[in-house]
Parts: sequence; structure tokens; C-alpha cells
Amino acid sequence: MNQLNKIRLPLDIMMTLVSIVLMGGNYLFPAEIVHEILGVGLFVLWNVHIFLNRRWYGAIFKGKYNPYRVMQTVINCCILLCTIFLMISGIILSNHLFTFLNIQSGLGFARIAHLLSSHWYYLFMSLHIGLHVGVITNRIKQKKGEIAYSRSDPEGDPFRGIHHRSAQGQAVKQKAKASAAQRQKAKPTVVLRIEK
Repeated sequence: MNQLNKIRLPLDIMMTLVSIVLMGGNYLFPAEIVHEILGVGLFVLWNVHIFLNRRWYGAIFKGKYNPYRVMQTVINCCILLCTIFLMISGIILSNHLFTFLNIQSGLGFARIAHLLSSHWYYLFMSLHIGLHVGVITNRIKQKKGEIAYSRSDPEGDPFRGIHHRSAQGQAVKQKAKASAAQRQKAKPTVVLRIEK
């Protein structure tokens, strides 16, 4: 696993937590500047996330589209659209960090756009996390040294849903299958002897 892959899961967790805290808004922190700082922080985390997953954007127009991929693409594009609306409306509504821009018009529209896009963002973010929950749990179990076999996978493939087209991914997959076969062979046979 290279250095970039090591920060993906912590980055995703951080993005989720910051998003939840931002939804709390004035209930969690009465000062608006905290909301603005966290919003800019989330924007930076989004840029890092997009950079780490840039190959996905390059592959949008390649390959076949099954229903799962269509749904994933629609959800990801909707998240990106909501994020753009959140950032633009947040800059317009800013009372602290972006006051130097001196934007005076469009405040009513920006407030409505910010509220609508934030609610849709949470819906699509939840769907996005739900689509990737299998990948996330497999990554966590790989870090712990465990292998999770899916009940729904007849072959017992622990890497179902994980992109394993690379040579390294194939080697890990073969190693996992070999160790599973060894564990199966190494199971002791118990013989019960009944004496009268």
C-alpha cells in the first residue's frame, strides 16, 4: 500500500465528521466564524479526496456501465454539484473570511442555495458511504490482518468490490486464497473413542 492509499480512510472519516459537525451549525458553536473555518477546511479535504481519486474521474467515459456503476456515477456527480453550490453560496454568505470580496447582492438566493445544497449533500453523502461500506470494512480488516469473507460471495472472495486489477492486488488476493486453503487443510480431525 503506497503512502497515498494510507491516508484515504482517515481522510474519508475526517470528511464525514467535519460534515456532521458543520450540519450542527449555530447549535454547536454560536460564532459563525467557526462554521466558515470548518467549511473552508472541508473544501480543502474535498480537494485532497478528489486528487486521491482522480483515476475515477478519468475512467468516467471508459468501460461498460452496469446499474451499480450508473448509480455510483450519478451519486458522485450530485455530491460534486452540491459541494460546488455549498462553496459558492458559502463564500457569498461569508461574514468573516471572505468579506474582502465585498459581495453585497444575491444574499437571499445564496442562503436558500446553501440550505438546499447542504441537505441534498447529506443525502447523497449517505448513499455514497453506503455504496462503499464493503470496501471500507475490508480495508479496516486488512489493516488488522484479518480477512472478511462475504456470505453472499459463493467463492469466498474477501476482495469482492475492491479494485484488484493491479499486480499487487492480484498478489494479495492469491496470498489470501492460499492462506485460506492452508487453514482449511490444517484443521485437526477429532476422533471420539467410546469405551464400554
